[in-house]
Amino acid sequence: MYRVRATLAGSAAALMVAGMVVAAPANAGPEWSEPQRVDTHYGWQVQVSDDGMTAAWIRVGKRPGPGPVRTAKYLAKKQRWSESKAVPGSAEATEVVLNGDGDTLLIKLPTAYATSTRVGTKNRWRSAQVLATGSRLFGGRLSGDGGTAVWVDPPPDPLPVPGAPPVPRLMSSARTADGTWGAEVEVGELPYVPSHRLTQARTWVALSADASTAAWVNGAAQLVAARAAGGSWGAPSLVQQYSDDPYNGPAVSHVQLSANGSRLLWQSGNRAVLTSTRTSTGWADPTYVMQNDVYSTAMSPNGKVVAYGQRDPDRVRVRRYGSGEWGKPKTLGPSQLPQIVVRNKAVAWTQTDGTASKLRVSLLSRGQWQNATKIAAKALSPALSRKADTLLYAGEKAGGIFSVKR
Repeated sequence: MYRVRATLAGSAAALMVAGMVVAAPANAGPEWSEPQRVDTHYGWQVQVSDDGMTAAWIRVGKRPGPGPVRTAKYLAKKQRWSESKAVPGSAEATEVVLNGDGDTLLIKLPTAYATSTRVGTKNRWRSAQVLATGSRLFGGRLSGDGGTAVWVDPPPDPLPVPGAPPVPRLMSSARTADGTWGAEVEVGELPYVPSHRLTQARTWVALSADASTAAWVNGAAQLVAARAAGGSWGAPSLVQQYSDDPYNGPAVSHVQLSANGSRLLWQSGNRAVLTSTRTSTGWADPTYVMQNDVYSTAMSPNGKVVAYGQRDPDRVRVRRYGSGEWGKPKTLGPSQLPQIVVRNKAVAWTQTDGTASKLRVSLLSRGQWQNATKIAAKALSPALSRKADTLLYAGEKAGGIFSVKR
């Protein structure tokens, strides 16, 4: 097993190792393999399935933008990734979500959300089929089994009739037994979303991996959550009330749910990270995970690990939940508006959001966070498998999509 060395991880020599392929052992250890090239072209919105065997991304030029969705399958016996292929009907995609099982894609096209399913066990995908139409759709989420999708269908901007009540709707659809998607169901309403609010509004919606729970910011500037029941959604429960700024909207972002929907996490402006847990009577009063100038918050699937960026100094920190409380924060390394991915026993992050920068990973071992390993010198869009034994990312210096395993 080769170990990624800091002196080589970001160099072209280390990244051009397509011929040296290293498979992950049965029980992944702390050492990462040398990077393996998955695709020769640059991409973004890199995704990986829970088992680390399927990858998806949007292929683009040198900068993030519209492009075709491409996929690859890890060939365990040959210890390499298959040749990447474009998903039919996915040209001009701007969003892609790969479900945890690795067999369903939710794709945002210029005027629709569409889905595609894998054919068999190889890297073959059906042509993308339209799920919902609209030029301003956003916030698409997909359950772990690929059987439930939610998205936001907002009114036009500007409104066609001045003074008309804007009603952005959170919609849902479930896949039926024959593989087709059922009728769209309204889950709830959101605040009006003019174009300048879209970046923040895209983080207002969450769907648990088991599809049991959805959370969103509603039209009354409330953070709410609803439970799925018998193919429909129950009445939403209030989690936290906010005020609706006429220009910027409610000061809420990074809404996330644990895999089983029992814990809800969100960021309150840039001032705090809060969490609430579901009880038999509703949602518990919110508690603070961290305060003071936070950003880029991310939570693990089990809801017990939270990582975030913090300024003065710029850094990535992590906290674990145990014995009924959040442990002391641990600084993992430097950052400036990072892209963060959290798993139950791992945190991966880039140093800077939007600009290729150092990619690091820290693993949890025997209750302690280990010193971070530098994977690449210039990387974007990291993605970790559920057990954190496969890490994919877009590498800028050598160009392309890369993978490391342990």
